[in-house]
Formats: sequence, C-alpha cells, structure tokens
Amino acid sequence: MNEDSERAANSAQMLDHLKDWIEVDGSALEMRTAAAFRKAFLGSAFQNQFSVEISRTYVNHSDLTHDTKLREIDVLVHSFKSINSKIWLGLWLVVECKTSSYPWLFYQGDGRISVNDNYDEFWFNKGASNFKLENVYGFQDFDLINVRGFHYSYGVSSANKGNRNVPRDAIRQVLSGVTGISDAVNIDPAHVTGDIFIPIVVTNAPMFTANLDSEGEILLKETKRQLVVNRFNSLKEEYEYVWVVHESVTSDIAHALLRTMQVLDYRF
Repeated sequence: MNEDSERAANSAQMLDHLKDWIEVDGSALEMRTAAAFRKAFLGSAFQNQFSVEISRTYVNHSDLTHDTKLREIDVLVHSFKSINSKIWLGLWLVVECKTSSYPWLFYQGDGRISVNDNYDEFWFNKGASNFKLENVYGFQDFDLINVRGFHYSYGVSSANKGNRNVPRDAIRQVLSGVTGISDAVNIDPAHVTGDIFIPIVVTNAPMFTANLDSEGEILLKETKRQLVVNRFNSLKEEYEYVWVVHESVTSDIAHALLRTMQVLDYRF
C-alpha cells in the first residue's frame, strides 16, 4: 500500500469511528429528532410559525443549594398560532433524547386516564389560566394532550444490571427542562397568551410494557409510545405526565403537531 492509499484508509477508518461515536454519544438521535420536525413543517403553511432548536440551555432554579445552574434540553420545538389580535397560543414540545442498548420496561396496572381528568396535568404558563383550552381550542384533535382513557404506565426501568435507571433519569431531566423553559417564556401583558409545554423522551431503545394476566403471569408487549404518570400530590390528585416514544415514531409526533396547527387554522 502506497502512502496515499494508506492515508485514505486511515482517514476512512477515522470517519467510521467518529460516526460510531456520534451514534453512541446520542448526538445523532438529537439531530434526527430535530430533522423529523423540520421535515413535517417544511413547505407547509405553518413553516414560519414553527421553530426547532437543538441543545437549548435554560437556568435551573430548583437546586437545593439555591444556586442557578445552566442546564440543557436536547430538542425544543415551538409552534404558535394567533387566534385573534389579542390571543396567542403556543405549543412547546420539550424533548430529551436517550440512546440505550438495553430494553426499556414500562410497568402497568389497570390504570387508565379518567374521563374526568383535566388537561392541566400538562404545563401552562400564567396566561393560559385566562381561558379554558379544552373548550375553546378543541385540543381533543391533538392526541399528545387528549390522553383520556389511555392505559398509562406507573413506572419505568431499563433491563440492565447497573444501578442507574436511564429512562427514569431521562424523565427527571425533561421535567426539569419543562420547568426551566416555561419560566423563561416571556408573557406579554397586552395579550392573552396560552402556552402548553409537553415533555417527551425520545429513545432508540426497544420498548416493552409489562403487566400481569389473570393467572399472574408476566405479559410483555412491544410498544412504540407510552405515557408515564407520576403522582406527586396524593391529597390533591395531582400528576405529571411524560410521553416516552421510540425514535421510529418521531415523525408521527411531528405530523400530529402539524395537524393540530391545521385544525386551529381552520377554526380560527
């Protein structure tokens, strides 16, 4: 092998190594997730009412030491619609991306989201309290928000021997991101502005639900999308909802967001 051939071979080997590293590092998953949303809105009537950012920073004010720490959310998707001259509506998808070679397990009982539950298990800024979103804006057309009757998961873990629970860490991180991003959104007092923040974890890990049949045997079923519910106030029946979706259905989520904007445009 001559010198030029050897240099070319070494260069190709280095590029392959870097590509593998980007996959393992998780950066590739972040880029593909952002690209799926851009592709859904590209060429649509709403491409100028939509933005997507990778590695959006925010300040975490919830640290026990009361120090402000700069943190990062992997992907932030924002779409907005002017309902009239004084009312603006924003939908924010706060996305944490996690690569994993281990399957993720979602534990289920018989619980389903009650038809009496409100939409406010998702996050609203202060302006959103000025109107009833579910009645005025027909969010039943956006299935990421209309979760009534959904068979949810009460717990999640990864099937590995280590002590670290990667999916639980991802849920904690995306909830921190929702808090930080929502705190940073400016509210214009001249307008009634409603912003909804939806936390989503995107992973390339195989996903399975786990529950018991009538005989007490474990049932495992592959899934692509799960709603994990955290109950954080037993007295007030308050919950936190987080979507966990497989990378293969990210495009479906993006198009669901686009359909919601189309419905809003048709109605207003």
